[in-house]
Amino acid sequence: MQEVFVRKKLISAVGMKKRLDNEEIIFFSHLCRIYGNKNLYYFLTIIKNCLRFCGNSILLILTHITMKKIVLFFALASTVAFTSCSKDEDDTDAIVGTWVYEVSATPQGGETTTREDIWLFKADHSGEFKKTTNGEIDAETSFSWTKSDEGYQVDYKEAVRSNEVFTIGELLGKRILEKGGTMVATKK
Repeated sequence: MQEVFVRKKLISAVGMKKRLDNEEIIFFSHLCRIYGNKNLYYFLTIIKNCLRFCGNSILLILTHITMKKIVLFFALASTVAFTSCSKDEDDTDAIVGTWVYEVSATPQGGETTTREDIWLFKADHSGEFKKTTNGEIDAETSFSWTKSDEGYQVDYKEAVRSNEVFTIGELLGKRILEKGGTMVATKK
């Protein structure tokens, strides 16, 4: 019976925008503790402690508690949204992408020559190879690739390069394409 009285008194105070003083809050807290309503008791204890810092306005405290819940809700919702929208790269193979081998040489008194070998591995198990010198294409071909226990088997369509098996390694924090333990290209 007292619990109903406490609830009605609190609801009427909030509904009428009446200010509760510390004595009323303490009285409500004691009633709740005596009659076993823990949730209301804890709520009133929070209000009593907040009154020490916030003044006597019960509406200010209720607004503060409500705003905390709203901020917490949006923080959790944004965390879930960003976590569930993160890019999942488990579906793509590690070799998919562009791999480049580049070497430049400058003979004494001559011009710099830059040579590049470029492999483009696609997710559909196809790819393209280009060999360039100073930006001009010397040779190009398409290829298909498959993943095996030994590594990645590359079968070229034309005789620009002979078929080969690559593995993926790491050197100085960069992913590298290897053939027989020797670096062939780095991933772009």
